[in-house]
Amino acid sequence: MSDEQRNAMGPVMDATSEIQKLSEQPEVIFSAIDALYRKHKEHKIHRFTEENREKHIANWKVTKYAEEKVAYGTNYFLKVCIGDGLYLHMRVHRHPNQDKYDFYALHETIKHNIATCVFTEGESNQMHSQQMESYARRAWSGANSFFAWALPQDDQITLINILHEKSVRVIRIFLATIDDGQAGSRAIAAKTVTSLHDRYSLGCYAYKADSYVSKYGIPTVSGCSPQNNASKFYSNEQAKTDFTNRLRYLLDHVNPHFGQRWRSLSHVIFSFQIENESQGHMSTFNVHWMCDINTRIRSLVNNGVLLSTGGDVDYGLSLRLENFQCSTIDLISLHDYTMDEDYSRRKFQEAIRLAQQYGKRVYVEEFGDRGDTQMAQALNIIRAAAHQQGLPWLVWQIVPNARSGDYEFFTNDRTAWTAFEHQAYWAQMSPSPFQWSEIWN
Repeated sequence: MSDEQRNAMGPVMDATSEIQKLSEQPEVIFSAIDALYRKHKEHKIHRFTEENREKHIANWKVTKYAEEKVAYGTNYFLKVCIGDGLYLHMRVHRHPNQDKYDFYALHETIKHNIATCVFTEGESNQMHSQQMESYARRAWSGANSFFAWALPQDDQITLINILHEKSVRVIRIFLATIDDGQAGSRAIAAKTVTSLHDRYSLGCYAYKADSYVSKYGIPTVSGCSPQNNASKFYSNEQAKTDFTNRLRYLLDHVNPHFGQRWRSLSHVIFSFQIENESQGHMSTFNVHWMCDINTRIRSLVNNGVLLSTGGDVDYGLSLRLENFQCSTIDLISLHDYTMDEDYSRRKFQEAIRLAQQYGKRVYVEEFGDRGDTQMAQALNIIRAAAHQQGLPWLVWQIVPNARSGDYEFFTNDRTAWTAFEHQAYWAQMSPSPFQWSEIWN
């Protein structure tokens, strides 16, 4: 039997002619009407007699519906108008691999201490809102593919479609121009988390040092070893101004496909984050920098696009209290490459408590391991802790032509890919302590 809190129900949509036809099959409409009249023949409020039957059948019209894929077929949840401003909410079942439908049940509730299956328009709309909230209060899966924008357009679309087939809802990228790829993302209902800068371009890897390194005299190292001191970027007021101006320039970029600025593309962008793993692998830390910069750009990011933190090098640093206390940050991103399930579970529980205290939401944004078998283990271990707490997750990372033995995999890495397919499917079955309407509606 379907469980509303643990299902694969799709969004509530306007009825189609096919759904109307389904509902008019004799084994559906007449069974539903018979059930209604058995419930209401002696009803004190909505008392129906045989004189009303033909009128209700004549006025029978499905206005909304949702589908739920289950192991034993497909469930359809229908909102049906029977005339005079009255509605039924009913469930119909389709048998697997057959064009056969059965009426299952009418939704029943208690009004004025009396059981009823009939709802007014206002009551029906309230139920619809509750269904949508329940639908959006479940976890989701995602993948980092941080240079997907650099792939040829056909490869971008192929990657996105493969991920969509596996129930992936979010793809995380590091900034560059990906307008065409964004168009593809929208076409298959995936959104992006877009990181606008990478801490590791601030001299932590000498080969990819950006212009801030030379302008502010930031020392460079190879592979973040030893730690390089990039504190000038985070403490210098001119550097903050330069960085804010860069962010504003990027957010104001007009996407040629949609004709809108990036900052308002809520239909393709889930969140922006000003920097990946801000101040990671540093011995000094400006606790106010993250909130300060987000506050400077908050007025530009609107129309439903969120601001997320971009995580840190481990769960402990990802959970800095200052980020939870910052009013301009919406989402707290968690990063760690541990394989300790108990430790992860404790940190996830801590994150949820802080998020609920300060009005935030949290999700696991980076985890993984090197190699096919090890990546599969990470997916199985970390997802178990995440699913138990109802937290969404994004694995690091999925890319075509993945390098063997690195923190990346693709379809040819069969052990990791099989684990990913399985866990991505079950992510959407996990009730979440947070509502994710940006993802599911």
